[in-house]
Amino acid sequence: MEIRFLTDCREFIPAIACLQQMEMYKIPSNRNLLKAIKKFEIRSKKRDGLPLTLVAFMDTLPVGSICLIDRELDSHTHLSPWIAPLFVSSHYRNRGIGKSLMEEAERLASSLGHKEIFLFTDAAREYYEKLNWETIETVYPTGKPTSFLMKKIV
Repeated sequence: MEIRFLTDCREFIPAIACLQQMEMYKIPSNRNLLKAIKKFEIRSKKRDGLPLTLVAFMDTLPVGSICLIDRELDSHTHLSPWIAPLFVSSHYRNRGIGKSLMEEAERLASSLGHKEIFLFTDAAREYYEKLNWETIETVYPTGKPTSFLMKKIV
């Protein structure tokens, strides 16, 4: 597996956006796919500041990505930076790819001077807690729990 900055492989933006949308929605709408492509385009311009995106490749195929961004939610502007989102194609899970992407994002956030990073999830809290993330808040915006997590980094 190889991890690369999206800024160095921008030709994969449509494929990565499609993979992410398929993992999130199974059958993505054209509207959601176009929005995802635009977000990845915005998040693909930096490697030494925020926002930035990392892509995991197996052989020559993109199989996952992670974005590190300055702000994620209007309700939590006091927290920064954010992981938004981490995803690995279901065909490549349980191989340490997500963990490797997280570790590289943490290393980059630390190199940029950050002492902690944040994320929110409604489905994978236990996964992140196994990676030493701490739940700092749980809300129920749709009746289903959404957890906000933090990790201190060195």
